[in-house]
Amino acid sequence: MKTKRLLIFFIIVVLFLFNFNPVFANSILKKIDVLVNNIDLYVNKEQVLVDNFLYNGTTYVPIRAVAEMNGMDVDWDGENKRVNLYSNDSYNMKTTDGKYNIIYLNPEPLKDGNYLRWGFIDIVFDSNTNKIKDKDSIILIDCKGNRISVKSQPGLTKKNNFLIIPNKELELNTYYSLYIPKDMIVMENGDLYSEEILIYFKTATNVIKGKITSNKSMFGENLTLTDENEIKYETTIVGDKENEFYFTNIPAGRYKVIIGNNSYETILVEENKINNVKLMQK
Repeated sequence: MKTKRLLIFFIIVVLFLFNFNPVFANSILKKIDVLVNNIDLYVNKEQVLVDNFLYNGTTYVPIRAVAEMNGMDVDWDGENKRVNLYSNDSYNMKTTDGKYNIIYLNPEPLKDGNYLRWGFIDIVFDSNTNKIKDKDSIILIDCKGNRISVKSQPGLTKKNNFLIIPNKELELNTYYSLYIPKDMIVMENGDLYSEEILIYFKTATNVIKGKITSNKSMFGENLTLTDENEIKYETTIVGDKENEFYFTNIPAGRYKVIIGNNSYETILVEENKINNVKLMQK
């Protein structure tokens, strides 16, 4: 209960610091002296690596980082400038407005190890989409409160796909949240999707982004990585024009590569980076 009261206090702080009403914001602006990152923050004996600052005897930290470390989800109501906290057990993103349904999300809400392999967030409906009513209404932020500018591209891959494309590659090992207010996505028939969309996810600690040199398409074939302890990791080769494969959260080390009955050169995987590899058959 003490933790929840503390988090509620953080909500109030965030609302004061990041209120988007210019008149109100100008009325509270003042010059202050703070100590930045002077405090090490731990939750349940696990360190939270987020920026913080100390002002007038109070430490201020991003609400999302602390809430998620306590098993809570942060519901950002952009329309009303309000933040709600929910326990993981009770929070489920609505995937329907009663008329239209979301049938697929990438990344999935509350999932770790995500990597946007083709550079976009994908929301798939059971009906065709047309456009976004207000392009500035889509909000993507990281756990430090940094907003990442995005553009939307309905129907780029399929007519019922609504794509959100960040203007830069997302950082690894980082929490993100995506928010789209209700009545912003316009369906092909002119209807508005009348439910908000809120996706929390964490990116992978590392990524293998691979291509295979071959004169033929290898789409759909199985690829296996085997480490020095004979532990195996498997995936399927993808890509319409190039033979691509992806892994996330693979432990650092050297791996043998097998595709079908063919052996390829070994690859080295490092932590906290995108490991770009190109394979050629031995």
